[in-house]
Amino acid sequence: METYQQTFLIDSRYLTELQGDLKTEASQKSEAALAATLIHSEFLKNKIKPRKEHSVRWKTQVDRH
Repeated sequence: METYQQTFLIDSRYLTELQGDLKTEASQKSEAALAATLIHSEFLKNKIKPRKEHSVRWKTQVDRH
């Protein structure tokens, strides 16, 4: 039969392992989100070619696409 201290140590180890897993998962997801943002930014930059006479109207070009 396990004592309270043994149970606490086992639970503590599980919690520590779960925290590590959560940190790893959050890091991986944030890297993917940053990559997606960069790709989207590059896509928009290539999609919108500012013309000197219409460079002020960039937002309407974005809204149309």
